[in-house]
Amino acid sequence: MPRPPLRTLLFNRTGRVRRWTFFTFAPPIVLAALPLYVGLAKLLAASFGIPIWTSSAGRSMAAGHVAGIAALIVLALAGSALLPLLIKRLHDSNLTGWWLIPVATPVVLNAAGWALGLNGTSEQPTMIGELLKLSIIATLGLIPIALWPGTAGANRFGPDPRVDVDVARLRSDLP
Repeated sequence: MPRPPLRTLLFNRTGRVRRWTFFTFAPPIVLAALPLYVGLAKLLAASFGIPIWTSSAGRSMAAGHVAGIAALIVLALAGSALLPLLIKRLHDSNLTGWWLIPVATPVVLNAAGWALGLNGTSEQPTMIGELLKLSIIATLGLIPIALWPGTAGANRFGPDPRVDVDVARLRSDLP
């Protein structure tokens, strides 16, 4: 089966993808997002004259804002490519993309809490600061989505991506 164009694969939320296709594209996106986040946080901090670390005692509150803003930007950029892949993995299991909400919500709220300065410090944690722990647990929810085998054959989201359409057509023509 010919591979769909990259823009269709990464930016279109319809259809299904195999686990192999997911693991071909998702890890490089995540690995590219990490240095992008660090670089963007340093760039924003330098642009606003904010020290990333104030002392050995901990980060400044302003650095937390910068980290949160950088996290939201990187989440938007990496998420625009990862979200369709995750939705298509769910589609492969005959589930809707709405199942990503419990996974994505804590992660986005945690980054927004940083950006707004609502996460507190290690000495004075806030309830919103506890979202960090929840977002880590929620991110672990991506593992079953990625590893779960898809439904065999066609489902409501499209044909089975493991089956070569041309081979299936040839087989149907055989007596």
